[in-house]
Formats: sequence, structure tokens, C-alpha cells
Amino acid sequence: MKNKAIKRRAAMAGASAGLLAGLLMGVAANTGSYMGGSGFWEPMERISAYWLGVKALDGGVLPALVGSISHLCVASAFGAVFGYFTRKIESTSSEVVAGISTGAFIWAFMTYMVLPFFNPVLFDFVEPRTTLWFNCHMLFGLVLGASAPIKRWLANRQRTKFQGSGRHGAFTRA
Repeated sequence: MKNKAIKRRAAMAGASAGLLAGLLMGVAANTGSYMGGSGFWEPMERISAYWLGVKALDGGVLPALVGSISHLCVASAFGAVFGYFTRKIESTSSEVVAGISTGAFIWAFMTYMVLPFFNPVLFDFVEPRTTLWFNCHMLFGLVLGASAPIKRWLANRQRTKFQGSGRHGAFTRA
């Protein structure tokens, strides 16, 4: 039972790291898009095309919101997988290397296996911007790996549980 709890906490800590990495990746992608002459929210709007179709390109709050939420959910999922599989790594530098390698794998996987088939609207956006797209995934991997100390702290901390009744109950370690 304890081993299962450790795996679950490692995955949850990885999901938190993935959320942070995805947030920074999203900001970098949006900023790069804006600096490249496209709209600031265009990457998120194109992500939402998976759900909304080409109407996502009409712009507005809904496509940007749907794309942002989708992006962060996928980033958290990749982070959870990363946290699960790297739970036994204790060196921060090794985890940074693992994070960057994960970012490169995700870039290749999304670029060549997912986007052409499941979101061609986003694929049409990233294909001419391969440097921005690749660098954003390297940033994701770097942040994912560099957040190792926080991830380890979250995975290894003990939960505090309130026991007792009334105002003068006691806190104990569970």
C-alpha cells in the first residue's frame, strides 16, 4: 500500500511540475507568436481547433480559454507520467537531463504523430515555426526537470491529518 501511495504522490507532484512547465511554455509560445507577427493568442486558439474546429480561428475569448485549458491539461498529464517514471532519480542534474530529453520526445511525438492526424490546424501553424515550436518544448522539459527539488518535496512530504474533536484536537502525521 505504501508503494502505491509513493507512486501516486510522485505522479501528482509531476503533474504540478507539468502545470508550471506548461504555463511557462504557453507564455513563451504566445510571446513568440506575437513577436513573429501573429496574434498573441493564436497558439492557444489553434490548440482549441481540436475541439472547436476551424471556427477557433475566428478568435475571441472562448478559443483562447479552451486552448489554454487543453494545453495545461496535456502538460499536467505529461508531467504526471514524467513524475511517475523519474520518482527514483535523486540527482537534480540527472532529472534536468531527463526533463530536456522528455521535452525532445514530446516535441517529436506531437509534431509527427499527433498533430498531423488530430489537429492539422495547429500543425499548419507550427510547421513553418519549427524553431519556436522546438524551443518551447525544450523550455517545457527544462522547467519540468529543474522543478525536481519541488517535485521531490511534494512527493515525499507527509500528509497532516486533523484528529480529535472540538477546538483542541491534535494534528498528527499520517
